[in-house]
Amino acid sequence: MNSQKLVPLIIRYSGFTSLAFLAYFLLMKLLNLETIVELRLLNFFIMLLGIRFFLLRLKREHDGRLEYLQSLGYGFVVAVFASVFFSAFMFIYLAYIDHAMMQHIQTNQPFGEYLTPGSAAIVLILEGCSSGAIISFALAQFISKESEMKQAD
Repeated sequence: MNSQKLVPLIIRYSGFTSLAFLAYFLLMKLLNLETIVELRLLNFFIMLLGIRFFLLRLKREHDGRLEYLQSLGYGFVVAVFASVFFSAFMFIYLAYIDHAMMQHIQTNQPFGEYLTPGSAAIVLILEGCSSGAIISFALAQFISKESEMKQAD
């Protein structure tokens, strides 16, 4: 697959993943659960689904074969873009829309007094990239094994 087709595909799947993050955040906001930090664990599973669907699409377009390093790299790129997109939304949200939530984070979270909307956005990017790297590593292992088994047939 050439890069002219790949970049829009990466942006599309990153956008879908970040929209899923956004929908989950808004659902938590609607249920008054947005201040429960532990619920961010579910973002891991949203990222897992986004990267998995993207890699399955690539695998389908490559006749069922996808190399380990390609899977690893492409999965990580999707994670980075999705994290940056969602982080940009959260920066705007915390800086301009919901000052009360930022105040809650600053008073109730460890090291919260040092957080600003910008630093909170950077933390979200790092968190998303970290989980995306772990997910990409695991999925790349799985996909490369599947590709090897298919080539052996």
